[in-house]
Amino acid sequence: MKIAVIYTNELPNTYANSINTIKHASAFADLGNDVTVFYINKNKESKNINFHDFYDINSKVNFYAFKENFFFSINNLFFRKIYSLIDLISRHTIRYIFDAEKKIAQYIINNKFDFVYARSFRASYYIAKSEIPIIVETHSSNTKNPQLKKLLNLKNNNNLNISTISDILKSNFIKSGIQEKKIIVQEDAVDIERFNQITDNKIKLRKELNLDLNKKIITYSGSLRKGKGIKSIIELAKLFNKNKELIFLIVGGPENSKIHYKNICEKHKLKNIIFTGFIYNKLIIKHLKASDILIMLYSKNEKKMVMDINTTSPIKLFEYMAAKKPIIVSQIPTIEKIVENNTHVLMQKPDDIISAKQNIEKILNDDKLADKLSENAYKKAYNYTYKIRCRNILNFTINN
Repeated sequence: MKIAVIYTNELPNTYANSINTIKHASAFADLGNDVTVFYINKNKESKNINFHDFYDINSKVNFYAFKENFFFSINNLFFRKIYSLIDLISRHTIRYIFDAEKKIAQYIINNKFDFVYARSFRASYYIAKSEIPIIVETHSSNTKNPQLKKLLNLKNNNNLNISTISDILKSNFIKSGIQEKKIIVQEDAVDIERFNQITDNKIKLRKELNLDLNKKIITYSGSLRKGKGIKSIIELAKLFNKNKELIFLIVGGPENSKIHYKNICEKHKLKNIIFTGFIYNKLIIKHLKASDILIMLYSKNEKKMVMDINTTSPIKLFEYMAAKKPIIVSQIPTIEKIVENNTHVLMQKPDDIISAKQNIEKILNDDKLADKLSENAYKKAYNYTYKIRCRNILNFTINN
C-alpha cells in the first residue's frame, strides 16, 4: 500500500507529536507499506540531518519537503506579525489562500496514494474531499480551533476518520458532528523492537555513556518544558542531597529549559542532578537501560503547556515499560488505566514528594520488588506497540 504521512511543521524537532508521527510512519513501513512523510521545510539546515538516525526509524521511510508559505517564511518579524494578525482576523482564511499544505494535499491526490495518516488539519481538509481514505491523528481538546472546526464541518466528510487517545476527546469530536463509528481510540505506543536491540548490560552501557558505575541512577527522559514535573524532580533531589550514592539524570531539552533548571539547581547547591540536554532516540534508550529507576512526576499545581493531564497517553510511560526498569509515577487516571500500582509501577499522588522519596527507597531496598515491577511492565508494553496501533488504524479505516 502506498501511504502518505503528513506532519505540517518543520522536521526534525523534539516535540512528542513529531516523534509520535515519525514512529507511526516507521511502523507503517515495517508492516510492508511504501511510506512517504510530507512536511514543511522552514530550516535549510535540516537538509543536513539524517532523519532516520535522528528518530531511530526504518530506513525505508521516505521524506518529502514542501517550502513554507512565503509570508510565514519571511524573517522580518514585524511583517510576520502583521500577516499573523490579518490571518487571525480572517479566522485563518488567508492561510488557505497561500497554503503549502494545499500543495502537499494536491501532490498526494495527483500521485494517487492509497491511504493518508495525518497530523494536520488544513492538508487533511483538502484530502478529505478526495477519494483517498484519511485518518487524522489529533489529541487536541480544542474543537473550536478554526482549522479543526473547518475540517470537522465538511459537508461530505464520509472519507474523514479520527484517531485519538482518550474517550473524553472522542466525546468532544462526537459533539462536533463526527460519527462515533468514524473515531478510533487507542493509547499511544512504543517501538519495543528498538529497545530489544539494545543490550540490558547496565555496566556496559554506563561505560559507553560515561556514567558512574557505582551510584544508583534515577532517570527522567522527555521534554523539559513547563508541565512536565521537572520542578518536582528537583524537590525530590533536595531530599536526597546528602546521599552521595544516588544521582538524578535528566535527559532531554530544549536547551533554554535545561539552562533554566540547571540555574535553579545551582542556586540550591544541588550536585546530585545531571542534565544531558537533547540526545538522539537510540541514546535515550541506552540511558534508560543504564538506570536503576525511571520516574515521571506530574503536578496538579503546575500549568500544562503541551498536554492535558486528564487526556494524556504519555509515550514516555511506554518507553519506560519497554526499558524493563522499575518505574515511579504520579497517580492520575490516565496512568491508572494502563498500569497498576504495586504490579507494574509504584505510584504516589501528584505533588507528594515525600511519598515519591519513600517509593525510591522501597525499590532500592527490595530487589525482588524491582524485578517484579520491571518484568510485569515490560511484558505489558507488548500490548502497546506502534505496529499494533498502525495495523488497527489501517483495519479501522478500510472497514469504514
